[in-house]
Amino acid sequence: MLRLSRPVRHPRIAVSVAVALWLVMESASVYLFILNRRLTRELVQHTWREPTLIMTNAGGRPAEVARLYGVDWRVTPPVSLDRIPPYVGDAFLAAEDVRFRHHFGIDPIGMLRALFANVRAGGITQGGSTIDQ
Repeated sequence: MLRLSRPVRHPRIAVSVAVALWLVMESASVYLFILNRRLTRELVQHTWREPTLIMTNAGGRPAEVARLYGVDWRVTPPVSLDRIPPYVGDAFLAAEDVRFRHHFGIDPIGMLRALFANVRAGGITQGGSTIDQ
């Protein structure tokens, strides 16, 4: 009688790769499970979710003046752009992107510099212009 199919054989290398892949996936899921538990426990125990309320009793009635979130948040009045001195913007540009006014929105020199620095370091160490991007 003629046999139409051969018995399936699993080479040892394929079984080894499958077992190794399964072990990697299993250990990654255990790691994510433990990380999720730790983060959940950490977030539940902190009281930073509760705002700090600043109240006033002016006029004989208690009223809320401000609601502050976080540790060092503070209420500051808004400042209009025409009240900011021009040297503040110039200092920001000098710190972030010296060639900001000389390129067309994307700084090819800065991006190439960052690319070479990242390749040399083997990871992300620098970036291009971040003001307009």
